[in-house]
Amino acid sequence: MTEWLLLLALLPERFLACGLEQARADNRAAAQACLEAGLRIAPHDPRFLRELAGLAFLREDPAEAKRLLHRAARLDPADSYTQDFLGTLYFLDGNTLAALKFWNRAGKPRVDSVSLPASAPLSVRRVLAFPPGQSLHRDDYATAAARLAALDVYAAERLTLAASAGEGFSLRLAAVERPAWALPVGLASGLPYRTLYAHHGPASAFYRWRPHLRRGWASWTVPWGASPGRFWHASFDHRDETWNQGAGDFPFRFWQSAIEMATVASGRLTWTLGAHAARRTAGGFSLLEHTSLRTRLLHLPERGLRLDWTARGEAGRLFGSGAMGGVESGLALVRRQPRSAASLHLRTGRRFGPIPLDRLYLLGMDRDHDLRLRAVPGLADGRKGQAPAGRAFALVNAGFERTVLRAGLTRISLGPFFDTGYTDRWYAATGLAAGVEPLPGVRINLSYGWDLRTRRPAFFAEQPFPGGPAPFRR
Repeated sequence: MTEWLLLLALLPERFLACGLEQARADNRAAAQACLEAGLRIAPHDPRFLRELAGLAFLREDPAEAKRLLHRAARLDPADSYTQDFLGTLYFLDGNTLAALKFWNRAGKPRVDSVSLPASAPLSVRRVLAFPPGQSLHRDDYATAAARLAALDVYAAERLTLAASAGEGFSLRLAAVERPAWALPVGLASGLPYRTLYAHHGPASAFYRWRPHLRRGWASWTVPWGASPGRFWHASFDHRDETWNQGAGDFPFRFWQSAIEMATVASGRLTWTLGAHAARRTAGGFSLLEHTSLRTRLLHLPERGLRLDWTARGEAGRLFGSGAMGGVESGLALVRRQPRSAASLHLRTGRRFGPIPLDRLYLLGMDRDHDLRLRAVPGLADGRKGQAPAGRAFALVNAGFERTVLRAGLTRISLGPFFDTGYTDRWYAATGLAAGVEPLPGVRINLSYGWDLRTRRPAFFAEQPFPGGPAPFRR
């Protein structure tokens, strides 16, 4: 009996030795058979999984190699070879964050140099001031990427790693500069909506001369001193609109000035603190302070999955009417793959005290806010006042999109959506949404859907404006 038990205990070692011997002889089929036989006898031995992953990599099946290595990592999390191998596979995929997640567990990678475009401004150089010869942690990488995005210097940018001499790497900024024609093209892109858009460096502005919906908006964003990740943001907003809430047309004019300080504390946390003063024709003068934060609750870069939470609070006074304020919160769950993306956004908010027209939450298709309820009209005959509105709201946006065309820098995606929201009652809409990206940093969103309450179809097109009014900022 003892001899049989000893023989059984030695079988996995014999199959492992057989697999390694056949692999060295480049007899991959025999090596695969030996290793799979050993894995059946010892399913909790990570060595078989690691060697099978190596064979999968040699036959150019990285997905199978990753699957086997993840099983091995669960059985033996402390094995540096497994973590290093996983990091390398994600690095070859171009998924730098996932590569860093696993490389960091193996004490890698060492960054020997940082390569920047010759025209990179001082603010970019401060963000990427990594000391040479030290390991690059994924949190530091994510923080640098978030601060670069906040600087908004380039049309598109990406931080990549490139192998250098020995076992070191070079951190490189691959950036697409805004060409000279970007400003006139941006100005012309809003002409179908009777709008001029301008975005250059720290300044952004747009002007709309559409009847009943005239609006001018401008902002200026600059880094705060020598501290990377801190910014001052100032804006001015003026609206000259016509509203109709069922009892005839009436004019509404609105002026607002705002200033805030934003801090990109890390790749997981951003917070702002600011104040805005507003005056309107109906409602008088108000002064509000606000604070907001955005934090990443979950991030699995190897699965393309992230979960973000946002919150905002404000308090102040509408002079002559009393105290006012509000709270808002949102969750965003996104899974992004190389050719597809799925998203689920949940948002809710409530405002307290007196509610002038500009403080109402409006749902529907309206380019003046981002509370999208696609296929539900936000305007009636070009006038505001008929959209779902209230002092409180709840909104759910769900969608899936898949790339259907990629030609050079151009990409087109298509997929279904479902939106539902509540103000005075529940609304719901469903249909198809498309995203057209003719150039890096430029996207046009199209949707065609049906309001499930009225069963009427509607088409909507918009171009997200870089540097434009932030979510919840009304």
